[in-house]
Amino acid sequence: MPKVAYNACYGGFGLSPEATRRVRDLSGDPLWGGFCLKGDVHEPTGEVCDRDWGAGRDICRHDPVLIQVIQEMGERANGQCAKLRLEELPSGTPYRIDEYDGNETVVSLGDSEWAVMP
Repeated sequence: MPKVAYNACYGGFGLSPEATRRVRDLSGDPLWGGFCLKGDVHEPTGEVCDRDWGAGRDICRHDPVLIQVIQEMGERANGQCAKLRLEELPSGTPYRIDEYDGNETVVSLGDSEWAVMP
């Protein structure tokens, strides 16, 4: 069954530098997820990143490479303020990630009662 990555604590979704490097290696994308690792050079400005940082708000949470890295690394995949978890959902299930102060919940279409306009 496919899986979705989310953050299960207050703080925010993020990967450790080690996990970011692993995802980049597996995906072949040196800028995967928009994470910045110390020493990265950003095009076209040429600015060099002076520290590891990044939030995973814009990444696909069901990305197979992301899921693989979290499974492989376990707690070592967690960013500075993250406690990453995986939730299984049946294929084709619409979902969203609700967030409050960085603590996230995976919500699928069948999880909630929906009000219907008359």
